[in-house]
Amino acid sequence: MSILNYLKERWLPLIFLFSAFLFSFIVYRLDSSFSIRESNARYILMGWGILFIFYIIADVSILKSRVGKFKAFCRLNGTSEETEEFFYPTDRTNAELVRELAAEYEKYKAGVETRSAEEMEYITKWLHDAKVPIAAARLILESHEDRL
Repeated sequence: MSILNYLKERWLPLIFLFSAFLFSFIVYRLDSSFSIRESNARYILMGWGILFIFYIIADVSILKSRVGKFKAFCRLNGTSEETEEFFYPTDRTNAELVRELAAEYEKYKAGVETRSAEEMEYITKWLHDAKVPIAAARLILESHEDRL
């Protein structure tokens, strides 16, 4: 996985961490003395808590969107063009795997149908080949019975 793909995949946690560190840095810089007071520590904790809640809400909504899009893709038995619609590299890779599996399944199913048709043709031919001598024997017996 390249760094660009990693950044595309994990952009939300990275923005959350950057925002948390930025918030801490701003609170630290606004404190004129070098020591952190109890009130500043509370602000930092509250800020981290609020950012964490926003992170959870955003992450859950994005995850639901990704899962919904992937389920719709799987239901449609996607084509290769549809895999380009996925923004996240992991989703694109999974969609390509599903597409390949669907193609293999269709190929396998076509092979089974072909073999089934060949077997049916063989059975039909065999029945016809077995029926001809039986019919001939019946005709010979009927003609022999008619002579008697």
